[in-house]
Amino acid sequence: MPLTNLKEINFSADITNKSRNPQNSANVRPDQAKDAKTRKACADFEAIILRQWLTAMRKSVPKGELFKGGYAEEMYQSMQDNALADHLAHGKGMGLGEVLYRQISGQDKLTTGSR
Repeated sequence: MPLTNLKEINFSADITNKSRNPQNSANVRPDQAKDAKTRKACADFEAIILRQWLTAMRKSVPKGELFKGGYAEEMYQSMQDNALADHLAHGKGMGLGEVLYRQISGQDKLTTGSR
């Protein structure tokens, strides 16, 4: 298979798009920017919890004999756990970030007589 048919990937455009801050846009109100920051903080917190959970689960599984182990394998597993936790939390996640966001933003207040 010739390599001439491959498409060019523009990583700098992806990085620029992902690093945009909602406050930099002229059309975004300050309360929307604060809301976006709160949502991101809640998702980041969920990622931390998921990362700890994945690490604890991995420690409970016996080591296989396929790989010899060592520092490189531990580093790879750590990077894999970090990526998986971030992907889960910033996607739909487990819902912890959303529950935390609703509590922080005041959308989850219980009304009297609702229970």
